[in-house]
Amino acid sequence: MVFFFIALVIIYAISKRQPNPLDGFHRDNFKAIDAFLILLATQIIFYLLHFFLILSIKFNFTFVLNNLGFLFVLQQSFYDLVLILTFGFIIRRRRISLRSIIGIRHNLVKNLIIGVSCGFILVTGKLILVYFTGLEVFANQYTNLWIEKMSSKTSNIILWGILIGLMGPIIEEMFFRGYLYPIFKSRLSYERALILCALIWVLIHPLHSIADAIVLILTGIIFVFLYQRTKSIIPSLILHICENSFWFFATIASFIKK
Repeated sequence: MVFFFIALVIIYAISKRQPNPLDGFHRDNFKAIDAFLILLATQIIFYLLHFFLILSIKFNFTFVLNNLGFLFVLQQSFYDLVLILTFGFIIRRRRISLRSIIGIRHNLVKNLIIGVSCGFILVTGKLILVYFTGLEVFANQYTNLWIEKMSSKTSNIILWGILIGLMGPIIEEMFFRGYLYPIFKSRLSYERALILCALIWVLIHPLHSIADAIVLILTGIIFVFLYQRTKSIIPSLILHICENSFWFFATIASFIKK
């Protein structure tokens, strides 16, 4: 929760800076205060449901324990759904074109090739790492319990896979790289915008270990770097889908193996 408020403070501080209208990433209808409100609404609802589930487990609420897998998926759904709704509202209100966020006009075929190539390298590298080190996916005790309950029902697994592997990356890349980074870049240098955008990416995610923070900061920097070089979220989106899909299948496989 503290990390989340740090992220909000950073965005609010950036909103006080005047954008450079000559910057190539500047968009008149991309507002920093809107990004602040979007994250605030999304995270409040997400954490309320998160704490409810944790308290329900501690006090042994029968309904929650019997439907833990579905509620875990619902928790993920709420995060993405609220982000879609709040971000969609701002897009409509500010009359923002999806093309300006996605960057479809910038060498679509080339960007697809870059994204697929990066995804292939990522998945291959992780497979080699897992094969030679025997590393498995680890999470905290509550996440372990949720996934274990969820894995017993196929529909929960499929729904969670769609949310984690597809829906999440799409909305997060549109917001963090396609919307938030141009706001930062038009007000800061490239290096500061990259670092701060990657830092916020880390701060809004639940962190269970230092390894989680390291992985998130590295992926956050890579995603922003790809967007900066290509001016499109397509490469980072494909890489993000590969990253989340690998984590999803590795997590499910580790529990099936047990």
